[in-house]
Amino acid sequence: MMVLLQVAAAMPGWFLFNADITGAFLQGDQSLSSRKEALYLRQPREGLPGLQKGQLMLVVRGIFGLANSPRLFWRHLRDTLLKIGFRQSTLDRAVFFYYKEERLVLVLGAHVDDLLGTGQPGAADEVLAELRATFDFGAWADSREDEVLEYGGKQIRKLADGTVLLNQEKFIRATSVTAIPKWRTSTPNSNLLKSEMTELRSVGGCLHWVVGQTRPDLAAGTSLHMSGTPTVTNLLELNKLLKEAKASEGWALRFRPIDLEKARIVVFSDSSFANAEGLRSQAGYLVFVTGDQVCSVEGDVASLVDWRSHKIKRQCRSTLAAETMSLD
Repeated sequence: MMVLLQVAAAMPGWFLFNADITGAFLQGDQSLSSRKEALYLRQPREGLPGLQKGQLMLVVRGIFGLANSPRLFWRHLRDTLLKIGFRQSTLDRAVFFYYKEERLVLVLGAHVDDLLGTGQPGAADEVLAELRATFDFGAWADSREDEVLEYGGKQIRKLADGTVLLNQEKFIRATSVTAIPKWRTSTPNSNLLKSEMTELRSVGGCLHWVVGQTRPDLAAGTSLHMSGTPTVTNLLELNKLLKEAKASEGWALRFRPIDLEKARIVVFSDSSFANAEGLRSQAGYLVFVTGDQVCSVEGDVASLVDWRSHKIKRQCRSTLAAETMSLD
């Protein structure tokens, strides 16, 4: 998704869109099914309109809950896109490109039944019209008409200068922080109670989700306090991180217009030394797409497209060793 948003920012005048396919598994190509024997379902207790009590239902299409339904739908979606004229990416098989006269006019990414794409007005609209005639869509949003696009629990905005913003303000706003009693904070090194462990997993799960999607600034703290033997201190620190996220819910990743034919990829890596439990070292990296003048004195614009913060598996004996393993 990050690279797709960078493409959207790099192409002057291009629009962003997102959509979800209604009843996706029911629209899968059933000829691809490998089921050899009949499959039946019982009715719910309250029954179904038009059916007699105790009557069974024969499953004739892919439905939610069958192991092969997602695969059947994916193959149908992929084959349909290729038939329309899309080219499948060799690096990410869920990304598709559409060219007219060898000129890129549309990029489309798929995550199960959710689609996200960017394209050139006019040329891309003709292709999307054919796609919309093939599948039944529920919601369909377009940055030319909608200020905010909702995709996978994230909010996407395209500004007038082409910059694309990505954040999770709605998800963060909906989270809550449970106060820890003062009598527990007086013993910060105590092991967590069962209820506190549940709270730690809840807070940590929320943080892991936003860290992996839009908040690299919270990655190191979340990683450090979600491993090892958790104590009251870990829960306190995770609560602080969640409060920090809530206080900055509008914080967004910014994808800037960059000439992709001249763009460069710049990676920063670093590591602490023996700052984690068991004298382990915390490492991390950031991957940017930048303008071609990034190494000059003047510098250039950059967009963050990937990141990670993690503990080095080996115990390092110096800062140099930790930093080298982080880069490796």
